[in-house]
Amino acid sequence: MQLGDTSEGREQEMKSSQDTYEDVLIMWRNNLGDLSKGAFKHSPYLTHLNLQGCRIHSVREGAFRGLSRLVQLDLTHNNIDILYQESFDGLSSVKQLYLDRNRIEEINPGAFASLSSLNLLSLTHNQLVYLPNMVFQSDARHATCEERGHTKVLTGFPGTILLLNMRGNHFHYLPGNSFPNVPKVVSLHLDGCKIHDIEGGAFQGMKVLIYLYLSDNQLASLDTNVFAGAHNIMYLHLEGNRLSQFPSSEMLAHIPKLGKLSQTFTLIVKLEPVGLLNPIPQLTGLYLANNTITNIVPRALDSAPYLDVLHLGDNKLTEVPSDALGEAPLLTEVSLSGNLIRWIGPRAFRGVATGLKHLYLDRMGLQKMSAKSLAWFGPSLVSLSLEENQLEELPDLSSLTRLQHLTLGNNPLMCDCKLLPFYRWLSNASLKVEAVCGYPSELRGQSVIKADVLINCSGENNVIQ
Repeated sequence: MQLGDTSEGREQEMKSSQDTYEDVLIMWRNNLGDLSKGAFKHSPYLTHLNLQGCRIHSVREGAFRGLSRLVQLDLTHNNIDILYQESFDGLSSVKQLYLDRNRIEEINPGAFASLSSLNLLSLTHNQLVYLPNMVFQSDARHATCEERGHTKVLTGFPGTILLLNMRGNHFHYLPGNSFPNVPKVVSLHLDGCKIHDIEGGAFQGMKVLIYLYLSDNQLASLDTNVFAGAHNIMYLHLEGNRLSQFPSSEMLAHIPKLGKLSQTFTLIVKLEPVGLLNPIPQLTGLYLANNTITNIVPRALDSAPYLDVLHLGDNKLTEVPSDALGEAPLLTEVSLSGNLIRWIGPRAFRGVATGLKHLYLDRMGLQKMSAKSLAWFGPSLVSLSLEENQLEELPDLSSLTRLQHLTLGNNPLMCDCKLLPFYRWLSNASLKVEAVCGYPSELRGQSVIKADVLINCSGENNVIQ
């Protein structure tokens, strides 16, 4: 079996396969989110399935069950972070599996066990730090008690298990030292267990624990010593709880190797104090979307030298947190989608512009951007999302010489000569952009690139400041 990046050959193969196979399904750039069990049960004759860029964040057990004829599966450019033991169950004929450019941080033991025909697996550009020895075969060191209705944490597991899955039970409370005699557990799943209280030291003795899932519980607060004794945790999931604050410095001091922290869909209102990330200097990913954050203190991200991804979408911010962003110079991806930002000034992204690759500014009700708001960006920026705003005019895009993806849909663009610089840039760009006139009314719905008023504009035009 070959592991590697074969994206160019794959694109050519997919094109030729359309001529050869009738049972090909291509769903590029949709918004699929969660692939649930039996998602393709009504398409049993598929041989090629392409789901590139479909914003898939999870592939549940049995998602592809029934696709016994499938030979090629492409899941590149999505947001998948974990591969479960039965994510690819039923795909006994798949020969090529492409998982490049996701956020995969964990692969459960046995995740690829059912792929008996696999000869090529591509996993480039992910976030893996640990690969179980038995990902290609069924693993007796994977213990699961999922959705069994248990009200107390079970004990008596073999000391050799690596993954302990208890999601979907009814524990409510975790006392100290809840997991004795399982010193080799690397991944612990406690999501959806109705937990409302965890005593300090609950994970004591789990010295090699790397992945901890506490998502979708009822936690309103966390004990300062909750992670004591589990100092190797690198991935912490707190999504979907009732937490109103970011973890304290004292709490984070117990897990100094933390690389990714996800606390989406909670109740955080403010990011403070200064230097709240000081105890976790190795953090590379911070995911805080879908909170109620209204304010970020200027130096909240101070001492975050390796922070690479910052998601603040769907909060209550009214301005770009420029000062805070400037404290994380290595950021390559920032999402502010769905906030309440109406105006972006000329220096909003100056502190991070040189290295940023992906910027999400969609669904904000954004009304105006300074002409120079993107001038700090250079060839590093490859994707920019501005769709579903209220923009009538656009900033100068001339510095974005290597932009590969730009979304502008659902903006009421004013198609007059002020838009000429954008029209010229778009005419010379190699990427396809959906840009439609919103005004004047007689041009509403017409493609910008075909608007006669822009074609006839002279070189003398007014630009926004």
